[in-house]
Amino acid sequence: MQIDAGAQGICTAKLGEAEVMAAGGINDILITTPIAGKNKIQRLVKLYQQYPDYRFIQVIESPATRHRYRSSGDRGWNLY
Repeated sequence: MQIDAGAQGICTAKLGEAEVMAAGGINDILITTPIAGKNKIQRLVKLYQQYPDYRFIQVIESPATRHRYRSSGDRGWNLY
């Protein structure tokens, strides 16, 4: 409904919501809650790999989390 009304993308609170939105064809997603834990970071990596032309933006709250992302695999993260 938001996309139909002209929104460029959508915000989700959780990774699972982002997975559902991507599967539904929404290609610009902001995940507003930091993802913690190796398993969830790996799910995010898989999401990037499954939808390489989509844009996923992830909130990162600390340098430690930033380090976990950087060491999570071969994904070319754009971390700011």
